[in-house]
Amino acid sequence: MTPHPITISSMLHAIGFHRVARGYDGLRWKFRRRDPLTGLYVGRVFYRKLDKLVQQVPLTNANVVLMLMDLDYLAHANDVFGHAAVDEILRDAGRLIRRYTDRNGIAARLGGDEFGILLSNTSVDAAVKFADGLRIEMGRATAIRAEEIRDGAQAAGVTHPGPNVLTLSIGVVESSEASPRSADGLLAIAESRMWAAKAAGRNCICSTKSGNYGDGHGRLFARSI
Repeated sequence: MTPHPITISSMLHAIGFHRVARGYDGLRWKFRRRDPLTGLYVGRVFYRKLDKLVQQVPLTNANVVLMLMDLDYLAHANDVFGHAAVDEILRDAGRLIRRYTDRNGIAARLGGDEFGILLSNTSVDAAVKFADGLRIEMGRATAIRAEEIRDGAQAAGVTHPGPNVLTLSIGVVESSEASPRSADGLLAIAESRMWAAKAAGRNCICSTKSGNYGDGHGRLFARSI
C-alpha cells in the first residue's frame, strides 16, 4: 500500500482541524451545565438560577431557601482511599442529592466537596427537615461505600484507617434574611452557617430556625447519627 505523500496543504489541514477540535472542546467545557461526575448542575448555572429566583421574590412573593453543604472528611478519605474511591463516593452523593431534589429543587456541585441546593416557595422549617433527611441518608450511603472500599482493600492485603462515614455540614438561609436581598448576601450567610455547622462538630445543620432540634440560641443543630 503506497502511503499518501505529506504535503504542506495536508499539514495545514491537519493543524486547522486540531485547532477547531480544541476550540470546540473549550466551548463545550465553558457552556457545560452538568458536572460529569455527580450529574448535578455546575456552579455557574446554580448561581444564575439563584440570582434569578432572588430577583423574582418581590414579584412572586415565593420564599427562596438556599442550602450550602460540605461533605465532611472527604479530604481525609481521598488521602487514605485514593482518588478513584472518592470519585465513587461523590457519584453516590450526586445520585442521592438528585433523588432528593429532582422534583422540588435545584442542586449543584460547587466545588470538590461542596454542594448547593435551592428550594423555592418553601418555608425554612420545611427546608431544614428536608436537609436533615438528606444528612441522615448521606451518612448511611457513605458508610456503606466506605465499608465496601475497606473490605476490598483488606482482601488485597491493605489496611485502611479511613473514615467510617462521610457526613454533611449544612448551612440554611431564606431569602428574607439578606438585607438588601441579593444572591451574594444569601451565599455569604449560608456559607458562614455551613462553617458554623462544621465548628459545632460536623454532621449537623445550622439555621436561624430552632424547630424541633433547637439548641435555644436561634440555631438548629440536628445531631449526629
